[in-house]
Amino acid sequence: MRRTIRKTFLLEGETVTMKYVKQLCGIERYNRIIEDAKKKFFADPTVELCYPTPAGYLTIWFQVA
Repeated sequence: MRRTIRKTFLLEGETVTMKYVKQLCGIERYNRIIEDAKKKFFADPTVELCYPTPAGYLTIWFQVA
């Protein structure tokens, strides 16, 4: 069975869209951030996932359904 992962992006505490994050970071960096965040999340779901961007810190929340 395949898991569905819902992502929520917060930039300095404000919710932003995936499209905005991709524009802000670039597609390649976005993909690296997501892969890194998934590895960290599945190793320890309580870890805070924060990444620096030109506009401030990006926090990612995962919800597995």
